[in-house]
Amino acid sequence: VSVRMGTTEALDDPNSPQSQARDWIVEECDAAIPIDPCTASQLILNEQRYGLAVMYFSLGGDSWNAGANPGQDAAAGPGQWMSALNYCEWGAEITGTGGAFKQLVCDDLGNVLNLNLQSNNMVGQIPPEIGVFFAMTSYISFFNAQSGPIPTTLGYILPLETFDVESNNLEGPLFQPEYAGPDGLKEITAFRASLNNFIGTIPAEIGQWTKIQNLWFADNQISGTIPSEIGSLTEMGAFLFYKNQISGTIPPEIGNLSKLTWIDCEENQIVGTLPEEFYSNTELEEVILKSNSISGSISSKV
Repeated sequence: VSVRMGTTEALDDPNSPQSQARDWIVEECDAAIPIDPCTASQLILNEQRYGLAVMYFSLGGDSWNAGANPGQDAAAGPGQWMSALNYCEWGAEITGTGGAFKQLVCDDLGNVLNLNLQSNNMVGQIPPEIGVFFAMTSYISFFNAQSGPIPTTLGYILPLETFDVESNNLEGPLFQPEYAGPDGLKEITAFRASLNNFIGTIPAEIGQWTKIQNLWFADNQISGTIPSEIGSLTEMGAFLFYKNQISGTIPPEIGNLSKLTWIDCEENQIVGTLPEEFYSNTELEEVILKSNSISGSISSKV
């Protein structure tokens, strides 16, 4: 079993999404018109097809708003998952208030590049097989009912730039070392996880996310203090962590965030005065600090 995937125990369980995905691939590869890809020489692509199938079964694909293929009809057309078509054709074209997008986008080599499954009635856990999408740059699945923790295999997706799971039922530690530690993600620019049930603290290693522009984890149960390493995130434009249990003071290093336009830390347990360095952020447009225990006066630099 690949290190980017789940466990052999999951494959041994006949009711698991992993077992369902394996059985589906074996059955369809033996069909008169086999699924594409289906040859041993296409191991990496087969692995990604398997990963997509696991996601489909793990997240209630038969009930999705778009891309559903109940019964896994091999003859289903483009825009429906689990057909015999190459999986790069599975992505449904969606048009919404935010514009048009495609659910699944591949690169020229057939690697999964983007998954945008927002508002798609997804129920269940994000499986560890998400780690097989080693070329993926964007995973967006806000406004769903995903549950459980963020798989640590997220750390295998080194090119990942956008991870947006806002408004789900996810839980467990938000910042895990596999993707937020010393050897974690380095290309991440948008990490949005607000409106879930995450716990844990902000690690000092967050300072390695030097390309981050949007760091949002509002309305969770994150505790502890803001580490001084936050000052290394000099590309950050929006820092939203309201409705958590963050304590301590705002570190003076926050003054290094010269591109910061929006900070919202209301309803936490922050104390002390605003550091003078805070007023160095001349691009700030929106500052929300209410419902804390911040004291002192406002600097004349404002």
